[in-house]
Amino acid sequence: MKTTLPQKLYNNDSCKLDFLCSFTSPIRNQLTVFSLKDFSQEKSILNLPEFIDENIFICPLPDNKMFCYGNLSWGYKEYLAPVVTGLTFIINPDLSTEILEEGIKCYGSGGVFYDGNVYIFGGYNEKRRIDKIALKYNLQDKNWKIISSLPVPSLFCSCVEYMGLILVGGTSTSNKIFAYDIATNSYSEFLSELKKRRFCVKTTGMLILLIHVDFFTKAKAITLLYENL
Repeated sequence: MKTTLPQKLYNNDSCKLDFLCSFTSPIRNQLTVFSLKDFSQEKSILNLPEFIDENIFICPLPDNKMFCYGNLSWGYKEYLAPVVTGLTFIINPDLSTEILEEGIKCYGSGGVFYDGNVYIFGGYNEKRRIDKIALKYNLQDKNWKIISSLPVPSLFCSCVEYMGLILVGGTSTSNKIFAYDIATNSYSEFLSELKKRRFCVKTTGMLILLIHVDFFTKAKAITLLYENL
C-alpha cells in the first residue's frame, strides 16, 4: 500500500545546529568540529572505550548535542580484526562525551531524532550482513526498544520525519522508499517507480527532495516530490 502524504508541508527544525562534526583517521578517536557561525575548525580527542569507524551513525539532537551509535571497532592495535559493536554515546557542546547503554551490535545505520526519541534503521549486523533491524532510543528514559523491522535489508539509510511519518531510503535490494508510521509501528510504500537503488530523502522549507544515485554508474538525479507554495 502506498502512502499519500498531506499537502501541508513544514520544516522540522527542532534540531538546529551551530556546528558539524566528523571522525577522522588515522587517529580514530579524533573529532573534527566545524563551526557554522564563524566557519572555524577545531579538533578534539574524545575519551572513548574503542576506536571509531567512519561509518558510525551520528544524529543531531536539541541543544547542539550529537547522538552516536554503532561501530566497527578496530581495537587499540591495528593488527586486531575489526569487531562490530553497539557503542552508543552523546557528544556534548563542550565536546565531552556521555557513554550510554550499548544497543544491538550494528554499524552503517541511519536514522532521525523525533519527539524525544532517536529512530535508527538498517546497517550491518554482527555477522557483517545488511540487516532489516529498526530501533528506538528514548533519551529521557535512556533505554532501547526494538521496533518493526524494515521491509527489506537496508544500509546507510537517509531518514526524515514528516508529520508523524519517517521516510526511509538507503542502499538496499529494493528500489522503494518506505514510510514508517510512528503511531502504528508499521511501514507502507512511499515511492517505488524509480530504478536507482541509493536514495537520500531530505526536507527543506516547503519542499521534499529525493536524491537518487546509481551505485554503479554514479549517475545522479534530484526529484522534487511535493511542492506547496
